[in-house]
Amino acid sequence: MLAVVWTGTDQGVSIRSLKRIDKEGPVDITATYLNPLEKAGDSELRFEVKLDTHDVDLEQYELKEISFISFDDGKESKSIGSNREGYGHHITYILLFAGPIPAEARTMTLIIRNVGDVTERSLVWELPVK
Repeated sequence: MLAVVWTGTDQGVSIRSLKRIDKEGPVDITATYLNPLEKAGDSELRFEVKLDTHDVDLEQYELKEISFISFDDGKESKSIGSNREGYGHHITYILLFAGPIPAEARTMTLIIRNVGDVTERSLVWELPVK
């Protein structure tokens, strides 16, 4: 299957259009799709994911193990890597997923499970990102 990634760098994509926020439960999750900002290639998909809370110990979560990417076909792929900064109640991860985005995909969903008593968070981007 032929696949390509659309980076949007020539389209003047804004940070606002790349960011998704989920405030369900005691932990806020803010995810930013980084590829268009970094002019990254298509070999991996990169997301900055911030966890913020005043009630939950975030040290218990390893986002690489509970994060998945999905496209229109519904198949989920687990994160292939992560880097972490911060501790306690404010932690930022860079999550990596195998690319590229399938050429026929119309949506991209970052799925994060079991954070702050919320079974599943789905952060969705319409493709191509504008």
